Amino acid sequence: MPVPRFSRFFNRPDKLFAACPPNPNTSDSTHTQYTLQIPPAMGDSPFCILPIELFDHIISLLPIADRKSLRLTCRSLNPLSTPWVYRDLYIPMTNFMSQQQKFEEGFPQLVTKYGHFVRTLVVDGTEGRHIPQWTCPFRIIPYLNFLPNLQDTSIWGRCAMNEPFHHHHSDLFLRASLLTPPQHRIFRHLRSVELSIAYVKVGGTGQFFMIIPSVEKLILHGLRLDTFNFSDLGQFHGQTNLKSLTLNWPFINLESLKAMLAFPKALTYLEIQCCSHLFWCCNPAWTPKRLLDALSAQRESLEVLKLRETEKVMEVKLLASAFCSRPPDPSTPEYQFDLSAFPRLRVYEGFIPDTSGRFPRRDRLDDETISS
Repeated sequence: MPVPRFSRFFNRPDKLFAACPPNPNTSDSTHTQYTLQIPPAMGDSPFCILPIELFDHIISLLPIADRKSLRLTCRSLNPLSTPWVYRDLYIPMTNFMSQQQKFEEGFPQLVTKYGHFVRTLVVDGTEGRHIPQWTCPFRIIPYLNFLPNLQDTSIWGRCAMNEPFHHHHSDLFLRASLLTPPQHRIFRHLRSVELSIAYVKVGGTGQFFMIIPSVEKLILHGLRLDTFNFSDLGQFHGQTNLKSLTLNWPFINLESLKAMLAFPKALTYLEIQCCSHLFWCCNPAWTPKRLLDALSAQRESLEVLKLRETEKVMEVKLLASAFCSRPPDPSTPEYQFDLSAFPRLRVYEGFIPDTSGRFPRRDRLDDETISS
């Protein structure tokens, strides 16, 4: 599995947390309730002659270091700058554990006081290192309860071999899912979830993150999805707002994929990358026709479909027999992969040719596919 990179969050990897600039294209109505009020400290300040919204916008455009300096040096603008300082947090697990061992104040104290300001959280147990040195990110999970307005989260790392995923996560995702009454549900603003937990064993109740109603984007890296049991969640088919689903290096069976695709109301983006099961010559259950049947649950809404066989997979094929290199044969009875029944589909990138001829097969991968 490739080592993930957080170029957007690596501005201060030496600190326990680092604020990151907000996305200017993202509207955030929950933020205004904390910032667009005149702070008492500004009562006699000459700043009061300017609209408070102007100050909020200017602070949002400041570099990270300047926002922190403004918060510490300007008493009048401290209430406006504080939400922007703690809006986006990056947590290296090595620093988190070091502070715990030394009984220093750190992330737990921070979220207890400023957790309601946090919109984006990245928990990084990799920090650019090789996989055997990755750190378990699970011990950060209890503190997520202090982040009621969390919108985007990415959790990277590894757990002990075969350590059960649901032991750490299921209760959290259960309380955010459709199984919890709305008045008791947490993470009501959560829109994006990215999980990459190496060596994790997902099973039992680990599937609750599939039925969080507010999540619109879900990215899963390397999780064992073949042990999921969705049989008790049939009443939630077509009930979530998931728009984008990416499965990268998944361990998954066809039944689990079909069940996962049944929950969104209208999925528009689906990407499955580096999945050995897609090579049906290795796994007879994954024929193109059966895969198409699984995808048909979202045929009315799907706009982008990517079945990626990237350069990395080609390299792995030379090292592991699990990845077969025999090209698809359109004359095979189970080959039929006709995408003409997907009326909204406008982008298809995959190593399985579309037999309808709607999406001509390219002879080589473009730069975008290879770089991914």
